[in-house]
Amino acid sequence: MKLNLFVVLVFSHFVLACFAQEKKHSVISLNLGMNRLDFQSGIAYGYCWDRLQVISSLEVGINRSIFQRRIFPRLTIGGAYKLISKYNFCFGPQLTFSHSMLKLNKVSTHLNTWNEIYLGARMELGTKWRFIYSMAAGWQNERYFNTYLNRKSSVNSLGFNVNVGLAYAW
Repeated sequence: MKLNLFVVLVFSHFVLACFAQEKKHSVISLNLGMNRLDFQSGIAYGYCWDRLQVISSLEVGINRSIFQRRIFPRLTIGGAYKLISKYNFCFGPQLTFSHSMLKLNKVSTHLNTWNEIYLGARMELGTKWRFIYSMAAGWQNERYFNTYLNRKSSVNSLGFNVNVGLAYAW
């Protein structure tokens, strides 16, 4: 019980300290990335306090959406901490959660879904216009309809994500 109270107090102090920072700005970016499932392209929005950044993005799979004519969306939320922030260079850890879904064929009525939790590094270069690069790895869970068992099943595996993007900050 004492440990839980200590963790809550430390976490709340960290959050209040981050929100009390003076330097606040927004960032919007166009991203191109790759993971185990597909090549991804999309738009991201970030809100930054001095060193803490909250990120959300909406992407679509290029191979499956364009070439296979199936919509393959991916929604990501996460955060990054700018460990190094000098001049026009920022670098630090990043933690993200992503969810994507796909209907494998026109005959099936079931959706495959993927949940991903990745820990990695994020780098930004520039002031107003920024080049963004992030690389992460972690846990990936796929839920699919198993026709043999006639129910949903899931498989866990290791996954990765690499993203490059061009952002504008205001």
